[in-house]
Formats: sequence, structure tokens, C-alpha cells
Amino acid sequence: NKEDERLVALVKAANPSPAPLYIIDARPHTNAQANTVFRAAGYERGSYEGCEIVFLGIENIHAVRKSYTRLREICTAPQDDDERWLQNVSETYWLQHLSKLLQGSRRIAEHVVIERASILIHCSDGWDRTPQISALCQLMIDPYYRSLRGFALLVEKEWCSFGHKFSLRYAHGGSSDRQEASPVLGQWADCVWQMMRQFPTAFEVNDTLLLELVEMAQVCKFGSFLFNSESERRKAGVHKRTVSFWSHVWSNEHLYRNTHYQLYNGPIFPETSIRRLYLWEALFFRDCTSLPSPKDHCPSFALDKALKDKESALKESQKEAAALREE
Repeated sequence: NKEDERLVALVKAANPSPAPLYIIDARPHTNAQANTVFRAAGYERGSYEGCEIVFLGIENIHAVRKSYTRLREICTAPQDDDERWLQNVSETYWLQHLSKLLQGSRRIAEHVVIERASILIHCSDGWDRTPQISALCQLMIDPYYRSLRGFALLVEKEWCSFGHKFSLRYAHGGSSDRQEASPVLGQWADCVWQMMRQFPTAFEVNDTLLLELVEMAQVCKFGSFLFNSESERRKAGVHKRTVSFWSHVWSNEHLYRNTHYQLYNGPIFPETSIRRLYLWEALFFRDCTSLPSPKDHCPSFALDKALKDKESALKESQKEAAALREE
């Protein structure tokens, strides 16, 4: 409508860059058209001068839930189908979904860094795909958000303050509406882990923090991830009656810091091809009982110690032999 067009024009005018204002619709184009018919919530089709509308083609919560459930099933199943393992993983489409998210986020980050463009991001409602993309872009662009304190601020800003529906998406309190449940935060955390794997020194946070973030959003141990909005949390007095997840983190900060972290002030642009993405074992195999833990059958540390002991003993023997020859 005219009001929206005027608002977008003002945003565009505020940026001196000659680049267009990119209006990023996270949905597939066909889904956006369907929303126009069934939900009276369509997409930009007016006269948005100086703007470019881009559809990222990221699937909705239902596709993500189906994919995640299937992947968890095959990761916790008995080892009776190893020959089809790679095919089974591929057929869950989990890595494909991650690739789409990372592709779209990298595209936006490149528009901002290279063109100095302004970006408007939205999806159907604005509390699922929108925070995923926005938070990933900021991690790519701004090194502050890759620090421990910055990462905490990013989660609070994009996920908590902007109204991600934790209670609905993780079926807190025995919610009967399972069709609205979906591991959206977990999917985002997996994308962050993929970036951390490619840039192992660029993040001050480690994967232990990512895993706890995903788990605590599910189990309701801390007030940070209760209810469906900041407004609901304030009305329920969550800030006075519960402990913040970040209070727990700051009390055990050493557990969540990447010891190999080195500040890098530039942007990072991760590889987004499925060929460069990996299954996050710590997340998907955490409940698997059919596979032994790698530490149970990988005696690398013991072998290293034994090798060093033998090298020390050899050096001592060589010294003794040299002393005898001199005598």
C-alpha cells in the first residue's frame, strides 16, 4: 500500500549508497503467492522505486520439523543400514535446508559489505526465518557478534526481544498444537556451527554454548526462553522469578570460550554448498546408544603419551651410551 511504499522510500533515502534497497523475502515465491490467497498476507508488488525484491526460497517450519525428525530417527536407529547411510541423510534434506539459509544470509552480507546497501528482511510472520537470516548476516559482517558478549546480545536481540515463539515452537507446557512445533533455533545454531567449523578461530564462543542454547530452549530451565514474546515474559514476571540463561553462562564463562579464538575485524563469507556442510554429530548423536562414543575407542591421547615417554627413554639411553663411549 501507499504507506508502506512511502516508508520504504524513506529508508532508501537515508542511505547515500547508489545500491538498491533489497527487500528480502525469505519464502519461496510460490509460498508467498499462496499466502496472498489463504492468509491475506502477501508480498511486495507495488511501486517500490529504487528497490529490488529477492526471494530466498527457504522452506517453512513444517518442512524443517519433518526434516529434523527424520534425521534424529536415523541417527538414533540401530546400526543395521550403514550402506544407505549417506543416502538416508541426504533424503532428510536437513543439509539442503542449512545450505539455503547460509546462501541467503551470505548473499545479504555481500550486499551490505560490498555495495553498502540497505536491507529489509521478512518472511510470513517475522519470528522464524527472519531472525535466522538476520542473525547469521550479523555474524558474517560484524566481529563483535562473534565474541562471547556480542553473541549473547545477538541472541537476546534477534530471538528474545523480537518475539521468537519459544513456547509454541518447542511445545512448552504440554502444548497440544504440535503442528506449530519446529526446531527453528536449533537449525540456526547448526548454521552457526557450520560457520565455526570453517572459521575455527573467528568465534570466541564454542560449540558447547551452542549445544546448551539448543537444549535450554527446549527444557525450560531458564526464564530467557519461556513464553512467546518479551511482553509475555514481562507480564508473567519471568525476570524476577527465574534465572537468566546468560547468568549461568557468565558464571561458567571458561566452559563456553573458544581457546583458539583470535579477533578478526573483517567479514567472513562461509562456503554454502552442501558439499562443504557436515552433520553436527554432537547434536544429532547425543541420544544415540547404538554407537560408542569416539573417546571410548580412539586412544589417541594415550598413544601420544606413550610415544612421548618412549622418546624420552630413548634420549636418556642415547645420553648414557654417549657417556660410556667417552669413558
